[in-house]
Amino acid sequence: FEASNMEQLVGKIVEGPLPQMPFSYSAELRWLSRDLLSRDHRRRPLAAEVVKRPLIQKEITKLLKEVQELGTEEQLHANLNASSANPLGPTSAATAPHVGGPESAAVDDDRTAELN
Repeated sequence: FEASNMEQLVGKIVEGPLPQMPFSYSAELRWLSRDLLSRDHRRRPLAAEVVKRPLIQKEITKLLKEVQELGTEEQLHANLNASSANPLGPTSAATAPHVGGPESAAVDDDRTAELN
């Protein structure tokens, strides 16, 4: 909506013709936008009605599938990262093998004490 002042703008919004979506969009999407922009609140669909429309159901199904695939992919990466970071499996500081002489064992004991 375009107007030279606020009063004209409000008038165009309240009384002027509603903008139409281009025909490059599907008829179903154009109908949905027309219904959602209806000035008569009784003609506007409720959210529960909108999500039941086939167009929206199709998009919800696509998004859920993408989220499920992403979750599976993230879990796979997490498992691969965990196994490559520690091929022997999880260990705690108390059960980790000491590498080096007695000096390194003392350092490890100090770190274990800090953790506890």
